[in-house]
Amino acid sequence: MLYYLKNASGQIVQTVGTLVKADGSTTDLNPSLVTETPLGTWTSPHTGHVFDQKWRVTVPGGTLTITPQLADQELYVPVIANATTGSYWEGSSAVTGTINGQAVTGQAYAELTPTFDMFTKGFIFDAIRQALGL
Repeated sequence: MLYYLKNASGQIVQTVGTLVKADGSTTDLNPSLVTETPLGTWTSPHTGHVFDQKWRVTVPGGTLTITPQLADQELYVPVIANATTGSYWEGSSAVTGTINGQAVTGQAYAELTPTFDMFTKGFIFDAIRQALGL
């Protein structure tokens, strides 16, 4: 499992990685040995958010490519989806690559949350009121 936390500028500020072995045991990965490079983007026709799509990930021993099985896997609430919040992208992805000289394939689940301003009191109520023209 890999987690990349980015700041508002899109720079990775924290990397957490765990190798989960076939027997269920785990090993923490050294964050300095794990990298992520977006290979493309997808723009939501629903919200206008631009999400990274398809990634090259380097881990100790090799490189993986994570490819979404479907571009439009965005979850959003139409009443409150706007330029700063109300949606995120999560979805099934395919994995291909090479680890320790061996070809590997697999499945992944990716989740991307756009940078947004923190909610303020009454945010959802105000968004619903605005959407209804009240």
